[in-house]
Amino acid sequence: DRPIFDRASTTLRLTNDADLPMNIDLTIRQEEWLGTSVTRLSRVVAPNSVETVPLELIAPAPIPVHDLRPLHVNWNITYEVEDDLTPIEISGTHRIVIDSHYDALPVAAAITLDGKLGDWPRMTVRPAEPGQLVDDKGAWKDNSDGSVDFAVAYDSENLYIAIDATDDEIVKSARPDYTRQDNVQVYLDARPESQRDTPGRPFVDYLAIVGLPGKGFPNAFETDKLPDGVRIASTMTDTGYQTEIAIPLSYITALQGADWQSIRLNVALNDVDSDGNAQFWWRPNWSTPASYPGSGTFVRR
Repeated sequence: DRPIFDRASTTLRLTNDADLPMNIDLTIRQEEWLGTSVTRLSRVVAPNSVETVPLELIAPAPIPVHDLRPLHVNWNITYEVEDDLTPIEISGTHRIVIDSHYDALPVAAAITLDGKLGDWPRMTVRPAEPGQLVDDKGAWKDNSDGSVDFAVAYDSENLYIAIDATDDEIVKSARPDYTRQDNVQVYLDARPESQRDTPGRPFVDYLAIVGLPGKGFPNAFETDKLPDGVRIASTMTDTGYQTEIAIPLSYITALQGADWQSIRLNVALNDVDSDGNAQFWWRPNWSTPASYPGSGTFVRR
């Protein structure tokens, strides 16, 4: 059954790590399908302190959680400085993601790891927009510019991740530096759920796998730190590229046992274009303050 959303409570954290008072003005964009108890807020946060704001999220009618787009919080921060200098002003957008568990299902049919997604009935996760967007130059316009749909399945040997990446301008390079070319990134935390609430370290607590357009294994990032048996295949498409990844199930069972229950997963698209670079994150990057415990949890079915 698909989880349904109608109402929830959360908290906005206003964090000021500076030695000056922080003046913050924010507006939460209201949508037809979701609103909030607070729409506008102005606050002065004392130096090196945190203030919290209770927030109710209210849907006019029940809606499947996985159909919900993130809410946009547009914010502007000003620091008044001494000696009549020009105030420091910063602005941006934060996304409030409404999340729930997803299903990791047994494979419907045998999967041939060839970078073609014909073995997959459908992509079960289809984000309408990113849960976090890293885009300093405004290069990302919409999902047709760069986005990822994906699915997760398993059999007795492997965990499989299929990714259908949309990218309107493919940038590839013979150099190994993955930051300067398009790629998809998969992060897998297979620790028991009780341990996944604490921040982890790549290749110590979770895997980080980079897939380049049209290229298979080895990938471009710390391949020597990946478990033996990890495989990647990718093919180009008319709208971007497709990638399949197989991770030995033994990696998961070594951490959770044969009766493993769930995993935590994140998928990102690094979109390098001529007008600027952007990163489309399905769920907020685990290494940033925007991340939250339990995001991207897939439960074994």
